[in-house]
Amino acid sequence: MEYTDTVADMFLFAGMPGDLIEKAIQDTDCEIVSYTSGESIFDPEDFQRKLGLVLEGRVCVYGEQVLLNMIGAGGVFGAAALFGKNKMYCSRLQALGACKVMFFTEELVQSLISHNGTAAMNYVRFLSDRIRFLNSKIATFTADSAKSRLMRYLVSQAELQNNPEGNVILPVSCQKLAESLNIGRASLYRAFEQLENDGLIRRSGKAVALYTTIEGV
Repeated sequence: MEYTDTVADMFLFAGMPGDLIEKAIQDTDCEIVSYTSGESIFDPEDFQRKLGLVLEGRVCVYGEQVLLNMIGAGGVFGAAALFGKNKMYCSRLQALGACKVMFFTEELVQSLISHNGTAAMNYVRFLSDRIRFLNSKIATFTADSAKSRLMRYLVSQAELQNNPEGNVILPVSCQKLAESLNIGRASLYRAFEQLENDGLIRRSGKAVALYTTIEGV
């Protein structure tokens, strides 16, 4: 199959034999859906118990009107909501340009987990990592000062953008960023200025270079 390698790299199938992967993606509970730019994939009013794997393009994740994340090829979504009792998706997912997504139904994922211990452990590890990630997000919103909130946000963005050198491109406007951090725009600008004066960052438009980690703030 065309996307076998992409699927094999997915967290769920790590360490699993190729024949089981092929069997899963040929199952009738697995389908590939194409989306056009701006088309809605998941939203709170259209809940689907499916695990999504991005095959091509990118998917934007929004909370309210704030961009939370961008998922590229090989990334997944829907794992945390798959087996929960809540029938409302907490985020809105939208295609950024043309993209393709492979969906695995709840029934298919449950079957894989029930019959394969490796798949079960893969799922547990993935959710554990997500909990740690969300805890870091909570720390961002509960930091004591605008300066601390902003620095935690920048560090988390460096991780999201997979840039260990700490060069971040702000994914939203300053107005949206201020709303996301629950601070005023004036406080946000002062926080940027304080971090630059402290030698912790250098900002040029939407590009921000980080010179420290959150432990040093």
